[in-house]
Amino acid sequence: MSHAELVLRPDSAHAGADGVDLAIRLPHYRSLPLSCLMGLRVSIDGNDVDAEHLPLTICGKEYRVAELGSKFDTEWYLQDPAVLHTDIPKTAGEMIDVSVAIKIRIPYVIIEPFGPLERVIESSRSLTIE
Repeated sequence: MSHAELVLRPDSAHAGADGVDLAIRLPHYRSLPLSCLMGLRVSIDGNDVDAEHLPLTICGKEYRVAELGSKFDTEWYLQDPAVLHTDIPKTAGEMIDVSVAIKIRIPYVIIEPFGPLERVIESSRSLTIE
């Protein structure tokens, strides 16, 4: 059971040091290992963000999405957002339109003969940068 409405909250956009920081939440009903995050697509105001190569902070540590496949021993907890640090210059008070697509693997739901269930959850929201 995945929930698109959990991905972006009204307070998900923040003015960071180098650009907009987006707090993205796990769209699932329970925590998952970081290795279950298989892909991340983000667009801001219709412009694609290179989310696969930008820094992503989860549980206080910085990663790139491409390196998460080997992180079986670290959990992405439901209450902790993953913060994507973009280089898109925006300031507090501005409105932005954000779209996020997260591809996750559910390791305990096996679909024979293919293996673990994989889902792409998409979420879009207009946000005010804090």
